[in-house]
Amino acid sequence: MTVKHLFCSLMERLDGLEEKWIVSNKQKEAVLKEIGELRQISDEILDSWLMFEERLSEFHKEVELDDKHIPDEVADKILKEIKKTAQPKPASSIVSYLSGDVARIFRKGQGYYSLLMYPHASKHFKEVVQLEPDLEVARMFLAFSEMMSGSWDEADRHFQLLTNTTDQKILKATALNARGCMLAAYGKWDQALHQFERSIEIYPKLKDPIFNKALVLMELDNYSEAKQIWIELAKQDKEDWEVLLQLAACYIHERQEEQANFTLTKVINATNDPEILVETAKMFENLRQFGNAAVCFRLLLSQDPENPSAWHGLGWNLWHAEGLPMGLEYIRKAITMSPSNPDYQFSYGWILHLLEDYDKAEEVFRAILEQEGKYTLALAGLAQVYVSKQRWQEAEECCSQLIGEEHLLTKSLGYFQAGRMTMAKGNYEQAKEYFSESIRLNPKLKDNYLWLGLSHYLIGERAEALETWEQSY
Repeated sequence: MTVKHLFCSLMERLDGLEEKWIVSNKQKEAVLKEIGELRQISDEILDSWLMFEERLSEFHKEVELDDKHIPDEVADKILKEIKKTAQPKPASSIVSYLSGDVARIFRKGQGYYSLLMYPHASKHFKEVVQLEPDLEVARMFLAFSEMMSGSWDEADRHFQLLTNTTDQKILKATALNARGCMLAAYGKWDQALHQFERSIEIYPKLKDPIFNKALVLMELDNYSEAKQIWIELAKQDKEDWEVLLQLAACYIHERQEEQANFTLTKVINATNDPEILVETAKMFENLRQFGNAAVCFRLLLSQDPENPSAWHGLGWNLWHAEGLPMGLEYIRKAITMSPSNPDYQFSYGWILHLLEDYDKAEEVFRAILEQEGKYTLALAGLAQVYVSKQRWQEAEECCSQLIGEEHLLTKSLGYFQAGRMTMAKGNYEQAKEYFSESIRLNPKLKDNYLWLGLSHYLIGERAEALETWEQSY
């Protein structure tokens, strides 16, 4: 019997059991007995699979084949590093150090963990820890299982226990790194940074906390120090494209556009990974290097011609690069492939607005709002159309809706649009106030500085205008 047929047979048996229970729940004892039999079969299958997986993995290493199964990086790293740092033992596997039942339960935990069935893995590692409280690797697996199951308090308790008790540097460093990740997830950046730095100090060879430290430094706006870390990591591994992307982000933040452009070009010349191509394109867009962004999306389409997001990205960037009409056609193609995507529809409407086809643009923005109920960009686009048509009352109503939202970025956009409206009406002093408030709420919206500078300039404040424009670069 093949594996597929075996599981089909078991599923049919389970279906029959469920039907029997639905029809009559008076057969509880018989149903429970059959559930027990199915559970025993399931455990035997898992045990056999784990034994097979272990032997297959060992043989795979011997013949030096490229294993298509990618193990969990953290768990794999723990096991490898423990073997390096622990006292030499004759067995080739950590599981071999354990006795009978404990080894069997540990194997089951590992099996569930590798299948991403973390609650089940946690159950078995808890049992191992109860039987062998000093088995630190089991506690580490338990902590990660709890973390991946969402039981962060329980995970943190085990990570903290390991941090305070283990003599294994790799385990202590890994536990500290995990605690830092959880703190970072809560936005506790300073505390997270402290954990990562402790981890690096204890075991400098572990790359994860170094990587995470740089990410946290960027969150704390310390791009200069983060940049130096990314540069060192890039030297160690020239094919780590995620490192190069983060390095480019630091260059962009520090306005080192030439270095950022060079770094991003290295990425697209050396990888065709779809996710990396998308991230690289976004960064090129931030640099207003629309032609390079379009190259990224062309590479993406060469791999996946049916990707509507890639068609949209290509069209948007070709339009902004050279105002090419085909850009609009590519966006239409994306909409055809994904008719309900509001982002594609907005891009189409915005370009129509730039082409001064205000009636059609208004129609598109209204359709988005009818479809979505609420969509910030469509409302902002509608406000801009009304300004272009000099329909001041309707423009003001759109701006008021945006300003009335609780989300700060939406409020900022509302004040920006209000500034554009009052500029069009010739009220430069009022516009200056609106743009200043928009900047206060969202300092990263660069267009605010251009328009605020223009407001200063038009009322004769030349020095203030130049100072403001400098902030837009």
